[in-house]
Amino acid sequence: MSEDSVENIPEDEAGHYPEVLTRDGPDFKPENAEAAEWERTPQAYLEVEWDYRETDRALNLDFRHYLASLTPAELERMSQAHIEQINQKRAEQGAEPVDPSTIAAPTLAQMLRPDWHAHMPKGDSEKDQAAWQAFTGQWPEHMQINLEGLQELDNKLRILASDEQLRREVEDTRAEKLEVIKAGVDFFRGDKKMDELARDIAKIYRTAGESNRTLTTSEQKHIERLEAQQAEVRANRGKYITTPEIHAGAREVIHKLINRERRRDYERGIVLTDQMRQIIDELLPSLVQGRPALLVGETGGAKTALAEFISRVYFGKEPEFIAGYGDVNSYQMVGKTTLENEGGTPVTGFAYGPLVRAMESGKPLILDEITAMPPEFLKRLNKILQMRPGDKFTIQENSGHEVLIKPGFVIIATANEKSKRYKGVEDLSVEFQNRFGANIIRVHYPDNDVPFGGKPIENEIIARAALSDSSGEVMPVIPEEELESFIRAAHISQQVFNGNFGDGFSEYVSPEQMVDRKPGLEETVLAPRTMVAILEKVRDSYGKLSLDQVLRQFVEGIKSENDRRQTRLILEGNGFLKPTQDSQPNP
Repeated sequence: MSEDSVENIPEDEAGHYPEVLTRDGPDFKPENAEAAEWERTPQAYLEVEWDYRETDRALNLDFRHYLASLTPAELERMSQAHIEQINQKRAEQGAEPVDPSTIAAPTLAQMLRPDWHAHMPKGDSEKDQAAWQAFTGQWPEHMQINLEGLQELDNKLRILASDEQLRREVEDTRAEKLEVIKAGVDFFRGDKKMDELARDIAKIYRTAGESNRTLTTSEQKHIERLEAQQAEVRANRGKYITTPEIHAGAREVIHKLINRERRRDYERGIVLTDQMRQIIDELLPSLVQGRPALLVGETGGAKTALAEFISRVYFGKEPEFIAGYGDVNSYQMVGKTTLENEGGTPVTGFAYGPLVRAMESGKPLILDEITAMPPEFLKRLNKILQMRPGDKFTIQENSGHEVLIKPGFVIIATANEKSKRYKGVEDLSVEFQNRFGANIIRVHYPDNDVPFGGKPIENEIIARAALSDSSGEVMPVIPEEELESFIRAAHISQQVFNGNFGDGFSEYVSPEQMVDRKPGLEETVLAPRTMVAILEKVRDSYGKLSLDQVLRQFVEGIKSENDRRQTRLILEGNGFLKPTQDSQPNP
């Protein structure tokens, strides 16, 4: 969810609120259901309730599509029992019987649609579970998945509703506050649901792409169902925001939910700014087909973290990894011969390297900082970068043994920009770059297009994620104005490091660097990675270290005289490193 969407919450869409704690008086507490401590709040409960309602809505939509796919004979057989009940009542009233063929499809769908909740287990007995499995098993696979999700959410709602303290908190909460929470949660979860549906659609395309085939009719219909769900969620998003007061309060709720979401991303290794989401959307269709990608950018810009995130979240696997350095060789990539002792007899074997392990298990291989790898190593990669799932790779080091490349294998490489600041970094040949085709992506520092004095929103998202707890609350270890000043300083540092000589940024470039048209900083930058490390140090000190103290330590550790001077100038320009009483000269 982008920050822009927070600003554009509609103010005039009306709606009605569901009952609070809809699982009052649960029949039983499921043994395997759990609720984390942060979920035991009115706001968290409403978020789970939102998910339940949307899953139920998706099932109803899927059911209508399911009916549309049935033949007339199948539909007549399915509706027979219902029609008989209706006609029995009509006969008692002296009315003419109903002809199934005259009933409109929406009416028939409403008549036949099961009460999903009524079929859920009312206990943990084997009989209850078997009945539920029999009920879910009669539907298409995608509906079975949603039914399982509905049951999980129902179990969680039962657990939360059985918490007496939570019940009292909800009951004590003013109706106005509930309306604000509900409006904010609904809008936030609507955006999130659309993202989830987009990933589901991408997964269908990926499955077809891995087999190098077109979509089947069933897959196309499933995509249409998912797109219909997207349209429904989009149409209903913001319907609970009915007044300017609720609009203002909902924005605060949404910001908190965003902070919590960013914190979860942060704990997974990366904060998904708009730039990162755009890169993922751009690369994913080709990556799932096994086409390699190259991420290029300055140090600390989260290139490697992005590659790891894509592997873990979108491929569902821990990637294999080869770090770039001058001595890396093909044996470390492919594998090497081993000599083992079995029962006193020497036995020759072969230990596979990361490349072959990734091919065999169908997982991504990350080549980190390939510009630091020797040219002869890159030449071996030329052929490998052209291979796709389904191809066979011959291991020359293992007597020509062949390995079948499984779906899921793909190479994601990272590289620093070519410049004097990165020792041992060489230009990539045109031939080698061509192996990546259109998948050479530049990963810029956050807020690359934000002018001097503008609000660096992406840097702010990253900083607040580093300081937020699991509930989305920003820990009060740094005053708000001071945090905003540091975020601006980091943005200026990144732009000066990139060689931005535009208005405002040029004030922090030394005359010598300006004359030579060199970036204002040579080796040191408050990149996202460095910015987070500084904030973490303040956070983890629990108030013993101030942000200013940590920044002083950081500046003192800068080796380059130019970088130390210019970084100090940037920080001082944003209110840091002011002379303290201890540092004042004696009169």
